[in-house]
Amino acid sequence: MTRSSIARCRQSRPNWARAMLAGLILLPLLLAACSGSGAIEDPAARQTGAPVFSMQLVTSTSGWALTRDGLRWTEDGGITWSAITRAGISVNDIKVVFFLDGKHGWVTASVGSSDASGASVALLSTSDGGHTWGSQASLPVASPTGISTGSIDFVDDQNGWVMLRAATNTNFSLGELFRTSDGGLTWTALDIPIGGAINFVSVSEGWTAGGPAGDQLYVTSDGGNSWERQAVKPPPGFEASYPTYGLPALTNSNELVLAVAFGGPSSGVAFYSSSDSGNSWTLRASLASSQELGIPALLSADVVDSRVWALADGARVLITDDAGANWRQTMVESIPGNAPEGIVGLDFASSEIGWALTSTGLCPPGIKLGCTVVSQLLSTEDGGQTWTVRTP
Repeated sequence: MTRSSIARCRQSRPNWARAMLAGLILLPLLLAACSGSGAIEDPAARQTGAPVFSMQLVTSTSGWALTRDGLRWTEDGGITWSAITRAGISVNDIKVVFFLDGKHGWVTASVGSSDASGASVALLSTSDGGHTWGSQASLPVASPTGISTGSIDFVDDQNGWVMLRAATNTNFSLGELFRTSDGGLTWTALDIPIGGAINFVSVSEGWTAGGPAGDQLYVTSDGGNSWERQAVKPPPGFEASYPTYGLPALTNSNELVLAVAFGGPSSGVAFYSSSDSGNSWTLRASLASSQELGIPALLSADVVDSRVWALADGARVLITDDAGANWRQTMVESIPGNAPEGIVGLDFASSEIGWALTSTGLCPPGIKLGCTVVSQLLSTEDGGQTWTVRTP
């Protein structure tokens, strides 16, 4: 399983007042007033368990979910969960969660104030699957507005990077990058062109994608010391559309696979591959979306290996196991409601085993006011033919 996608919700805790970071479809809520009568129920009553903000399927059976009640860990695919939030850390302070494997993980949490003197972000680490956490460093934040979210990536238990995104409006994308080569004991501040999610495929080669419009893709070949912008040619039919870049994923065949969403009248997603570290890209497959996407064109996609890719479009999931030659489609309909449901995160361990994070707008009967966003974590073990609600 690679660690890259258009929507890397598993690496950040979003604010429900905005779209989830780095590429999520958060379908519009139906908020227009309408006439009607009847008792008004609380839509939040339909939420099963605490809302899930982000998740990561680390192995085929283990993974984590960040909920309103804290960080949870499972070893059996989501059937049972244990609490792994470090004592003294509020879930509201957690910015990013990342696990390299079933044992090694890192969490960033804000500490102090966000005034002109700056704030600090504490880095916590675990080597036993979250049973115990140690404080490794305090990363100084230069932005006077503080940190909204971020991204963590490690290529092994020693070499890693943390990107902290400044809390600015959507017209800006500013970030601060830190690198460690000793497992997080010490960190070096580096420059990064945008406050986008990161994915490193080696100690030297890495990527960041994002920007205010989502149309920026940068590569580094020296561990984050310098960055170069890259771009791909749109597929036929999408020439007038606007790209939103995902993060390239290094597959089991040492090939990079990149998912790019396109917004505008011609909306969809395309998958590209590269065998020369991204110097050139080859179009492998493209699909039209079932809806017109905006800018950024936010879709959830996950690259499992060189042939297995998954894509969420509204409430449908499309999966290929032959590099896009054929796709099978399934639907996720976990919460009956009166607003469209959208999948805002996907993470697959194989073509059969995966998780999906959904977000649904629910409104009281008879009046489309006081609507509530309800989230659910679902799992599949048969390639999306059936989905089971998991409650951390």
